[in-house]
Amino acid sequence: MNMTNLQRVEILRASCCIASADGEVSEPELAQLKKLAHALGVGDASLTAMMNRAKRDPDFYKTQFGVLRDEPVRTIDILLESVLANGDVNEPEFVVLKALAERLGVKDDEFRERISLAVAKHKAGN
Repeated sequence: MNMTNLQRVEILRASCCIASADGEVSEPELAQLKKLAHALGVGDASLTAMMNRAKRDPDFYKTQFGVLRDEPVRTIDILLESVLANGDVNEPEFVVLKALAERLGVKDDEFRERISLAVAKHKAGN
């Protein structure tokens, strides 16, 4: 995916929102966020600031993807990688992820298909 720096940061912020949707960020989720931050070229200090904002503000996800909507399905796939670090998508994470998918313009049937594919891939160990 050929993304701008702003797009990279927005994906990471959205991932932080999803990871903290259930009130806690597990070690596997944090490890996945650090991996994503590193891959996107975002430093630890910026990641920590994003995580703190997501933990303090449960509505932070509502400010994501207001402008940037390139490659929405690929963006959902990246977000799902972070969500599935814990093994499954719980209800609070699903609510945030669904809202983000809507902001990206991903239709409900495609959104649910992406979740099913990502869960099956994760369970298969890929």
